[in-house]
Amino acid sequence: MSSQLDRFATAAEEFCAWCELEGEDSIAEARTALGHVSQLYSMALELRLPSDANLELDGEGSDDKTWKFVFKRSAILPFNHYSVVFDPLEVSPEDPVTGDLADDLADMHRDLTRGLSLYRNGHLPAAEWDWRFNFQIHWGRHAASAIHALHCWFADQGEW
Repeated sequence: MSSQLDRFATAAEEFCAWCELEGEDSIAEARTALGHVSQLYSMALELRLPSDANLELDGEGSDDKTWKFVFKRSAILPFNHYSVVFDPLEVSPEDPVTGDLADDLADMHRDLTRGLSLYRNGHLPAAEWDWRFNFQIHWGRHAASAIHALHCWFADQGEW
């Protein structure tokens, strides 16, 4: 068993557990969100797409009720909406769209819980593959956008 994979699973567990708690203080919650999301993003860069993963296994992500709770729970954060350019690699980008921090966190929670269910059931290659693949195609973009928005908010507010 990879200690790197175990560390990622622990970080995902901690993030998901935090998402499922009632929020307390707006600024403290934003700091915690930035810490969790930054850590997960950094750790996901070390995951791989294992060739021995059973790709027919499907983990269970959070249900709609839990997704809605995480989404609503994020209302405690000091802001929710922000501007984002969908494809920053376009040199002449399209107009910015509205990003949603609550959606970022809730979608990350859903994707990470799916991998956690595989991990908990002993399907380690499938869990690693699920986390890495979905990082590439989905939750990594949410994480990067959330990190950028939170960083900008803290920098502008001087709340470090």
